[in-house]
Amino acid sequence: MSWILPFSQHCASQIDIVFVYIKEAHACDEWKLGTRVEIPQHKTLQERINAAKLLQEQLHLPQEIQIYCDGMDNQFKEQYCCWPMRWLLIRNEIMLQMNEPVDALYSTKELFHYLFRYRQVLSLTEAACEWIQQEMNNQQE
Repeated sequence: MSWILPFSQHCASQIDIVFVYIKEAHACDEWKLGTRVEIPQHKTLQERINAAKLLQEQLHLPQEIQIYCDGMDNQFKEQYCCWPMRWLLIRNEIMLQMNEPVDALYSTKELFHYLFRYRQVLSLTEAACEWIQQEMNNQQE
């Protein structure tokens, strides 16, 4: 997720970047993957909030990026099929685009493509568009 910080620097003043922390995808007590961070499956909302704060610290997310937590009923995760990850492009409460995984991976190239496609609707600045276009070109190399 190395693209998050430069993305927020170029676009956060024009669009809201929001994380919704959902059920732990690779909880150490269920489906452990790697050893970087060991987070057990959340049993309470406070545990989920603490995990979201840890994510914010580890990724060095700026204050402009908001983090919300899905409830313990996992309603957001279920409604948007976002386990383990998904991005949504929403404008005025209307979903413009939702990514689909390819071989269990999510492409930032696809996200940048749709941001560029909707650049006028989203009122992106010329500088933000240039950065997005540069990122799309870098991913083609």
